[in-house]
Amino acid sequence: MNKTILIFLIIAASLLLSVFLRNLALDRISRQLYQAAYVDKDTVLFESLIDSLPAQMFISERSRKIMALNYYISANDKDKVIRTCKEMNGKRLDGNEFRTFYGTAIGYLCDREDPYAGALLQEMKKRYSSSKDISELMLLYDCELTHDIYINKNIDRIPDIEELLKNDLSDEEKAVYEYRLAKLYAYKNEKDKVKDLLKSARGHTKNKASQKKIDEILSGNWSLL
Repeated sequence: MNKTILIFLIIAASLLLSVFLRNLALDRISRQLYQAAYVDKDTVLFESLIDSLPAQMFISERSRKIMALNYYISANDKDKVIRTCKEMNGKRLDGNEFRTFYGTAIGYLCDREDPYAGALLQEMKKRYSSSKDISELMLLYDCELTHDIYINKNIDRIPDIEELLKNDLSDEEKAVYEYRLAKLYAYKNEKDKVKDLLKSARGHTKNKASQKKIDEILSGNWSLL
């Protein structure tokens, strides 16, 4: 066999082996992270794994921060959500990373009525100030609407949501906007309207956690709204 061809085959085989071993290691650390976060729900183990050498070698810092954010949201650890957001401040994110991280964080913090959501919203406004991407502009609009509802408690947004509900929405989208509208009518203390909207949202959503929360609110636990 020609010596040049032999060298080429050896190099190609080495590269294939390297890719195989990398993918194997990535799959292993990913499985460990998932197990710790969503099966064992072990924060100490998750944090040790997300900062481990294998994770740093095979998962980018940006991806690890997004994974951490999602875990802390699932664990409802608001302080660590905010800490993770601050650690991400100034990091260069591509379009999908930015949408995933900021959209998720703003939604979570608004739902907890935490004012730090406003700082994240300002970052989104700066990022999208000259955007012509429809998906980015829609995300910005939705985040502004959510901030107005949960943080500003702006009942003037009622007509905006009622107009949105006239559109051709999926059942889950209807449930989200009906719930938000119920929130605004609750600020006006119009409980009959709130109950009707919550019942409608309950019928539209298939999310078990959302159904349970709505049931608890309708049973009299209004503080959950």
